[in-house]
Amino acid sequence: MTRSRRSDRYAVIAALAASPAHGYALHERLSRAFGSAWKIAQSQLYAVLARLEEEGLIEAIGEERVPGRPPRRVFAATEGAREEAVRWATRPCPRTRDLRVEVPVKVWVLRQLSVDGVHAFLEAQHSTLEALRARLRAQGWVHCADPVLRAMIADYRESQTAMLAAWVARWAQRTHKEETHEDG
Repeated sequence: MTRSRRSDRYAVIAALAASPAHGYALHERLSRAFGSAWKIAQSQLYAVLARLEEEGLIEAIGEERVPGRPPRRVFAATEGAREEAVRWATRPCPRTRDLRVEVPVKVWVLRQLSVDGVHAFLEAQHSTLEALRARLRAQGWVHCADPVLRAMIADYRESQTAMLAAWVARWAQRTHKEETHEDG
């Protein structure tokens, strides 16, 4: 899973809102959380930390000292950062190309922030995808001269959107059971 700048920003905010950390510990936490599905290089992480600190969304709350090493600044997210992360994470992705990366990160952000909105977000994402499917079926959005190629591309796009809608719907059901504490 490749990253997006938005997912970098909000994964860092959520991790720091859940528990303050220095950059190295934060990198380890994110690596454990996502495994090979989503990665951020340490250099990119430090750039994100610098940007968030400059914007006032995270703040240094102390230092961790290890003998023989320079001090490590420990960061925490501000309440404003937490609120911004929740707003981002509850907003459906408008483009299908963003779903593979952003939907899992948004679910993780909401879970890290202990927000019971995972099911509602996934339902909204499903509705967004179904609306896109309806638009794809209703309009001839593929502009090419070859009618076979045009039909093939349109079918691919609609089929891909249908698959994504089914995937999101499955996870909306699963998270609904989790959020309502149903068994199964």
